[in-house]
Amino acid sequence: MIIDRLEVIKKKEGDINLFLKKKIHTKKIKEIYFTKIKFNKVKAWKKHTKMTSTIVVTSGKVLFVFIIKKKKITKIIDCKDNIKIIVPPKIWFGFKGLSKPYSTILNVTDMLHNDKEVDNRDINYFGYKW
Repeated sequence: MIIDRLEVIKKKEGDINLFLKKKIHTKKIKEIYFTKIKFNKVKAWKKHTKMTSTIVVTSGKVLFVFIIKKKKITKIIDCKDNIKIIVPPKIWFGFKGLSKPYSTILNVTDMLHNDKEVDNRDINYFGYKW
C-alpha cells in the first residue's frame, strides 16, 4: 500500500491537484468512478484478489482502515490533504464517512469490476470498533 501526496500546481484562479501522470502510472486504467459515503456510515470489508485501486478523497473526510497481514493500519484522509492511496491486491480495507452530509471518493482501477475477483465480509468480521 502506498500513501502519497498529490502534486499541487498553484494557480491564482485555483490550484490544480494532479492525480496521475502517464509516466508514473504503469497500470492500465479500466474503471474510474466516484463513491459516496454518508456521515457515520461504514463500507467494509473488501479485498481484491487481482485489482489495484488508486483512491483519492475528493470531498469531505474519510477514515480508512487497512488490514495487512493481521496488522490494522488506520488513516484519516481529508480532501484538503491532497493524498492518494494505492491499494494493491490482497489487502482488506473499509472506510467510514466523517463529514456531513457525505464524503466523496474517487477510485481508479486497473481492471473492470468482477464479483468473482473481490471478497466481501461483514462489518464485524475483524472485530474493528468503528
